[in-house]
Amino acid sequence: MPRKASTNAYARREILMRGMLRKSMDHMIRKLTGDEEASMSWCVRGYHKKIYVKYGLELRGWPDGITFTNLSDVTGYQQISTLCVLWETGAMKFVPAELDKAARAKRQAVDVAPSAQNKGLPPQLGRSDIKKHRGSKKVDPVRFPPRYERNGPKSERWVTAEAEARAEVALAATRRTGTRARAPRWMATGAEDPSDPITQFEDEASGARGVRRTGGRARGVRGEPVYTRGRPLRME
Repeated sequence: MPRKASTNAYARREILMRGMLRKSMDHMIRKLTGDEEASMSWCVRGYHKKIYVKYGLELRGWPDGITFTNLSDVTGYQQISTLCVLWETGAMKFVPAELDKAARAKRQAVDVAPSAQNKGLPPQLGRSDIKKHRGSKKVDPVRFPPRYERNGPKSERWVTAEAEARAEVALAATRRTGTRARAPRWMATGAEDPSDPITQFEDEASGARGVRRTGGRARGVRGEPVYTRGRPLRME
């Protein structure tokens, strides 16, 4: 029972220190920038865009061995305590950036992160409601319901490593069994179909000449292109 009480006390103290550190850093950013709405951004892309480029500040002194991420994801009393001590002693602090705003914007986000140990840049996958039906204020959805059901894409937001590995296995099995359909050799080389060759013909009434297939599937006269198998036949 005493051990459980001690664990709960450490957890509560960890939460308290995390909140105090976050509040103190936000207060320092507002003091340096003069923006009362300013706050710290804990992701690499947000830190680059908001803290580094917009406000022209850099966070120096982030310790090695602790991932730069949201403080809620920095667990463990020892890690939170280390960050609090560095901040209170001034070993970790905000300093003005050396470059101007245009030069800061050209730098890569991962290069200006407070620590090389971070979660990197997540993929930008667009809007969360992409391809979903959005209501209109001018149309009553009860009287005029949508014609088609649109609940968003059916596939995953990105291809995982497991899905890619399964696709590679299926492709390798297909290559081994040789079940993949192959085009005829005459189609691959661009030659004519031996079962339906192209022949010359002449219209007796008008004297126009053209080409046609013996099977009667395509025919034409001068000035009228003939299409067969998706490709036009050259007229004479």
